[in-house]
Amino acid sequence: MNPHLILPVGTQVVTRVAVKNSAGETLCVPGAVGVIVKAPTDNSHGYRVRLSNDREVTLPRHEFSIRKHFQKEGLQLSEDLLTELNLYDHVIYRCVVGSRAF
Repeated sequence: MNPHLILPVGTQVVTRVAVKNSAGETLCVPGAVGVIVKAPTDNSHGYRVRLSNDREVTLPRHEFSIRKHFQKEGLQLSEDLLTELNLYDHVIYRCVVGSRAF
Protein backbone atom coordinates (compact mmCIF):
# COMPACT_ATOMS: atom_id res chain seq x y z
CA MET A 1 0.00 0.00 0.00
CA ASN A 2 1.37 3.39 -1.01
CA PRO A 3 0.41 5.86 1.75
CA HIS A 4 0.99 8.88 -0.52
CA LEU A 5 -1.34 7.69 -3.29
CA ILE A 6 -4.72 9.45 -3.40
CA LEU A 7 -7.29 7.10 -4.95
CA PRO A 8 -9.68 8.55 -7.55
CA VAL A 9 -13.46 8.66 -7.34
CA GLY A 10 -14.96 5.44 -8.73
CA THR A 11 -12.30 3.11 -7.32
CA GLN A 12 -13.82 -0.10 -5.90
CA VAL A 13 -12.65 -0.85 -2.37
CA VAL A 14 -13.07 -3.49 0.34
CA THR A 15 -13.35 -2.55 4.02
CA ARG A 16 -10.77 -4.02 6.41
CA VAL A 17 -12.69 -3.15 9.59
CA ALA A 18 -16.27 -3.17 10.82
CA VAL A 19 -17.83 0.29 10.52
CA LYS A 20 -20.23 1.46 13.23
CA ASN A 21 -22.35 4.59 13.52
CA SER A 22 -22.48 6.88 16.57
CA ALA A 23 -25.20 4.68 18.15
CA GLY A 24 -22.93 1.63 17.94
CA GLU A 25 -24.91 -0.10 15.18
CA THR A 26 -22.82 -1.97 12.61
CA LEU A 27 -23.06 -0.37 9.18
CA CYS A 28 -20.81 -2.91 7.48
CA VAL A 29 -18.60 -5.85 8.31
CA PRO A 30 -14.97 -6.34 7.26
CA GLY A 31 -14.90 -7.39 3.62
CA ALA A 32 -17.80 -5.18 2.52
CA VAL A 33 -17.44 -3.78 -1.01
CA GLY A 34 -17.92 -0.12 -1.85
CA VAL A 35 -17.02 2.64 -4.30
CA ILE A 36 -15.19 5.87 -3.52
CA VAL A 37 -17.58 8.77 -4.13
CA LYS A 38 -15.41 11.57 -2.70
CA ALA A 39 -11.63 11.60 -2.43
CA PRO A 40 -9.70 13.83 -0.01
CA THR A 41 -7.22 16.47 -1.14
CA ASP A 42 -4.53 15.02 1.14
CA ASN A 43 -3.89 11.87 3.17
CA SER A 44 -4.84 13.38 6.52
CA HIS A 45 -8.56 13.22 5.66
CA GLY A 46 -10.90 10.30 4.99
CA TYR A 47 -12.54 8.97 1.84
CA ARG A 48 -16.31 8.99 1.37
CA VAL A 49 -17.31 5.45 0.34
CA ARG A 50 -20.73 4.25 -0.85
CA LEU A 51 -21.27 0.66 0.24
CA SER A 52 -23.25 -1.97 -1.65
CA ASN A 53 -26.22 -1.37 0.70
CA ASP A 54 -26.32 2.33 -0.45
CA ARG A 55 -24.99 3.64 2.87
CA GLU A 56 -22.14 6.13 2.77
CA VAL A 57 -19.32 6.08 5.31
CA THR A 58 -16.09 8.02 5.77
CA LEU A 59 -12.99 5.84 6.03
CA PRO A 60 -9.31 6.68 6.41
CA ARG A 61 -7.02 5.02 3.87
CA HIS A 62 -5.71 2.34 6.26
CA GLU A 63 -9.25 0.99 6.87
CA PHE A 64 -9.84 -0.25 3.31
CA SER A 65 -8.04 -1.97 0.43
CA ILE A 66 -8.34 -1.55 -3.30
CA ARG A 67 -10.63 -4.36 -4.45
CA LYS A 68 -8.23 -5.68 -7.10
CA HIS A 69 -5.37 -5.88 -4.57
CA PHE A 70 -7.66 -7.59 -2.05
CA GLN A 71 -8.60 -10.23 -4.63
CA LYS A 72 -4.96 -10.86 -5.61
CA GLU A 73 -3.96 -11.37 -1.97
CA GLY A 74 -6.57 -14.10 -1.60
CA LEU A 75 -5.47 -15.93 -4.76
CA GLN A 76 -1.75 -16.08 -4.11
CA LEU A 77 -0.52 -19.35 -2.64
CA SER A 78 2.82 -19.64 -0.95
CA GLU A 79 5.54 -21.42 -2.91
CA ASP A 80 5.97 -23.93 -0.09
CA LEU A 81 2.36 -25.04 -0.47
CA LEU A 82 2.75 -25.44 -4.24
CA THR A 83 5.96 -27.43 -3.76
CA GLU A 84 4.21 -29.77 -1.33
CA LEU A 85 1.37 -30.39 -3.78
CA ASN A 86 3.75 -31.46 -6.61
CA LEU A 87 1.11 -30.94 -9.30
CA TYR A 88 3.30 -32.38 -12.09
CA ASP A 89 2.52 -35.86 -10.74
CA HIS A 90 -1.04 -35.32 -11.98
CA VAL A 91 -0.27 -33.97 -15.49
CA ILE A 92 -1.69 -36.29 -18.14
CA TYR A 93 -1.09 -34.22 -21.27
CA ARG A 94 1.24 -31.30 -21.87
CA CYS A 95 1.35 -29.30 -25.10
CA VAL A 96 3.36 -26.36 -26.40
CA VAL A 97 1.29 -23.51 -27.82
CA GLY A 98 2.62 -20.98 -30.30
CA SER A 99 4.14 -20.68 -33.72
CA ARG A 100 7.60 -22.05 -34.39
CA ALA A 101 7.59 -21.16 -38.11
CA PHE A 102 10.25 -18.60 -38.94
